[in-house]
Amino acid sequence: MSERPSDEERLSALRERLDQLDGLDEETFTRLNEQLDRKRTQFGHDEQGRLRVAFYDAKSYDREAFEQHNGTRYDFHFLDARLDSQTAAAATGFRAICLFVNDRCDAEVVEQLAERGVELIALRCSGYNNVDLQACAERGISVVRVPAYSPYAVAEHTVALMLALNRHIHQAYL
Repeated sequence: MSERPSDEERLSALRERLDQLDGLDEETFTRLNEQLDRKRTQFGHDEQGRLRVAFYDAKSYDREAFEQHNGTRYDFHFLDARLDSQTAAAATGFRAICLFVNDRCDAEVVEQLAERGVELIALRCSGYNNVDLQACAERGISVVRVPAYSPYAVAEHTVALMLALNRHIHQAYL
């Protein structure tokens, strides 16, 4: 696999080609360069230079929580679809994607993600059994995850579930 040239390398090569053209006057050359500079955005970033991140299988509570803490640092795009071989194309133009437990990221999907320029897979869970880590390593895609959940939060939730069962709250809901 050949390395994709950076935007700077591509821009430099284009400027060199423009410089070599016969009949291109200095004024036109300068105008084209200025237009290229204005329109240039780095791959995987928006016009303000923010990293674009695609969230697969995003629920309303994911959107609210991430947007609340994001401010304007990242350009989040929330997708309802789960990641699989049929939905991997939605990652085009994103350097980072965020997955959850039901997303499938096997070798076939990793290959599609790498072809689209994805460099980071962030998991919104502690488990990573749904991600082919070897395929990611071979394609140069980093994988990060939640290392652990708060043991206090887990204990509190367990006690709340026990109370709900004891008080038959689950049967009272209509």
